[in-house]
Formats: sequence, structure tokens, C-alpha cells
Amino acid sequence: MQSDQDICLLLGQLDGKIDQIIRDQIRVEKMIVKSEERINRLERDRAIMYGAAAVLAFIGSGLMWVISHFVKGM
Repeated sequence: MQSDQDICLLLGQLDGKIDQIIRDQIRVEKMIVKSEERINRLERDRAIMYGAAAVLAFIGSGLMWVISHFVKGM
């Protein structure tokens, strides 16, 4: 009888540990999803910043070209 109680106790402990592992796995999966969303947002924002920098550089170089030709014409 004692061994049956020990087996039931051990099975209960094992069940509790499995439940904790499942909860931890769900928590980690949620963290991964949130991290992927943050990474995607950061990559998108970085691409926008690179695009804006390229546009500003193009406008700046065009403006400097116009100014240099205007100054040379005087």
C-alpha cells in the first residue's frame, strides 16, 4: 500500500512539473512573438530613416548644385 501512495505522489509531482513546463513554453512563445514584432517594427523604421536620409541627401546636393551655379553666374 505504501508503494502505491508513493507512486501516486510521484505521479502528482510529475504532472505538476509538466504543467509548469507547458506554462513556461507558452510564456516563451509569447515573448518570441513580441520580440519578432519589435524587430519588424525596428527594421521598418530603419528603412524609413534610410529612405528619408537618401531623399534629404538628394535634395541637399541638388540645392548645392543650384547655389553653386547661381554663384558662378554672378
